[in-house]
Amino acid sequence: MANSDDKKPIFSIAMMQFLQNRLMEIFGLGLFVISGLLLIALITAGKNDPSWNQISSAPVANWLGPVGANISAGLYAAIGLASFFLALVPLFWGLSYFRKQPVPWMRYRIIALPLSLCFLAGGLFALDGGGASDNGGAAGAVIIGMIMRVMQPIPSFMGLETIHYVGGAALFFGLLSWLWVVAISPQQWLKRSGKTSKIGLLLKGIAGLGQKVAGSVNNVQQRVAAKPPRKPKPSRQRQEPVLVADAASHVADQNANQAAGGKARSPRATKKNAKQEMFDFGNSSGFQLPCPPVESTSKNPIRPIKIDS
Repeated sequence: MANSDDKKPIFSIAMMQFLQNRLMEIFGLGLFVISGLLLIALITAGKNDPSWNQISSAPVANWLGPVGANISAGLYAAIGLASFFLALVPLFWGLSYFRKQPVPWMRYRIIALPLSLCFLAGGLFALDGGGASDNGGAAGAVIIGMIMRVMQPIPSFMGLETIHYVGGAALFFGLLSWLWVVAISPQQWLKRSGKTSKIGLLLKGIAGLGQKVAGSVNNVQQRVAAKPPRKPKPSRQRQEPVLVADAASHVADQNANQAAGGKARSPRATKKNAKQEMFDFGNSSGFQLPCPPVESTSKNPIRPIKIDS
């Protein structure tokens, strides 16, 4: 009887790879269809279409019928014109899967998607001046209202007020987070936009300039780090005058140190050195200036100069 471990798999490795690729292509096509239906519902939405938030007797103008009218009405009421960014997300995800490239960190991108849409809606709402604008929907009005409560007023410039600056910052952050959600790296975005528009070429040139500046800054930092540190200058200590009464003990300590090192001297030489190491300014002053000992090889040693005050 054959062992169960020796059973061969039903499909070979090549067949499994083939089926996996076909499933990814089918999933990508499904995302294409979802994105196309959302775009059709948003583009063909009519202002008088009857929906869950509007009662009207007019005929439905949406190409997807009442379903498309209700979907478009809900998206416009929630996030406004940011609904088009939502409709483009399945398109880019489907493009990645159709190319057999699974979207990494899909779970985190799905979590970050509502946040990016809220900031996009807030930016569109604020750039329109706020108030009764419906460009950002309810989410845009709420997030801009929260930011404006803690925002300090900015002086107006060329008709731009504080709410416009806040809207620009929210729109910029929303675009960056949306680009991460759709799994498009900055290099891929510049590459694709550079083939179709001059703005892409401009962005590519700015990115290249930034890389050059970063490289030059890195070189300067390496040169500064390669320089040897400067050696600290030796500090010179000033010798202060000492009392004459302490001179004898100072000389005795020096003689004791010399005797311990094997260089003991005679009492006569010690007495001469004691005389040479002080300048006597008089018996009444009680101060002396220390000077280094001078060893003389001559028979007549140098005697201290006595100054009578």
